[in-house]
This record gives sequence, C-alpha cells and structure tokens, in this order.
Amino acid sequence: MTVDEYNKNPVKFDVAISISSFEHDGLGRYGDPINPEGDFEAMKNVRENILVRDGLLFLSVPVGMDKCVWNAHRIYGKKRWPKLIEGFELVGQEGIGDGSPFSRNTGRNASHQPVAILKNQG
Repeated sequence: MTVDEYNKNPVKFDVAISISSFEHDGLGRYGDPINPEGDFEAMKNVRENILVRDGLLFLSVPVGMDKCVWNAHRIYGKKRWPKLIEGFELVGQEGIGDGSPFSRNTGRNASHQPVAILKNQG
C-alpha cells in the first residue's frame, strides 16, 4: 500500500512498527520539506490518525546525547525523547540493557537504537 493509496482509504491499526524512520522527518534528506519539528508531527500523526487508542507502536530511533546530525538524522536524548513519545506510554523496551536508553553512545555521529514499546494514549 502506498501513501497515496492509504490516504484515499485510511484505516487505523492495532500495531505499528517503525525502525529508523522518524529521526529523518523534516530534515529534507529524502525530499521532505525542512521542518525542525517534523519528527514530532509525524509521531502525532501516528497517534491521532494511524494507531487505535491503546494500540502499540514498536519504535526504534537513535538514542544517546540529544543532537541533530544535519541533514542525516536526529539522536534522541533526555530532552528530545520525552517530546517524541508524548501521548504514548512506555510499556516495554528491548536492547537497552541497564534500563537507560541514554547511557550508551557508540561514537560521534552514531548511537544505540533500542526498541521502545509504546501504547497509544491518544
């Protein structure tokens, strides 16, 4: 199903999976318009229009120290992560180890990408 096909006949899903995508929204790298809050708007769209209330989102984005690696991606840290998952409840996480997604950063522009299991509260 393409985006255009979905937009013609939108449905809500019980479960959604996103691996390494939201961190790119709004940076223009893939032809999208520049929007500093494109990632937040995309997550809000999932919460309000794509995922049913109490539906689950399996989300994997780079976590570490807050930064934008222009125009490749964002890394979510203690400041940006809570805003990204606003309206969701964190119900589980995998690949984090010590329980803190922000304690591990593998290099200057690289980061760890655990999977967060989020429940839609919207």
